[in-house]
Amino acid sequence: MIKKCPKCGASVLENSTICSNCFQYLKTVNNSTIKTFNKKSKFIAAFLAFFFGGIGFHKFYLRKPIEAIFYILFCWTFIPAFIGAVESVIYLFMTTEEFDKRFNNQ
Repeated sequence: MIKKCPKCGASVLENSTICSNCFQYLKTVNNSTIKTFNKKSKFIAAFLAFFFGGIGFHKFYLRKPIEAIFYILFCWTFIPAFIGAVESVIYLFMTTEEFDKRFNNQ
């Protein structure tokens, strides 16, 4: 049976674990729908923001490359390091539902 990839819409076999068009990892749920399972973890995002926030690693992890480039450009001012530390606290105190809505909205 053939299903559609939720990311790119390409036709994939029902038992496929990866889309041959966009290389998205897939899994079958209830033998009828295909869901992706590349969710971002708020704890990993908080860890990256706290320890590597000065150079924007957490922004790359959260698929925000434009913001990450600004962190890299201004890392010599230490302002991104301060913002990264604040964002790590925000990520930790954010509910899982709110984090998923903001960063796992595929």
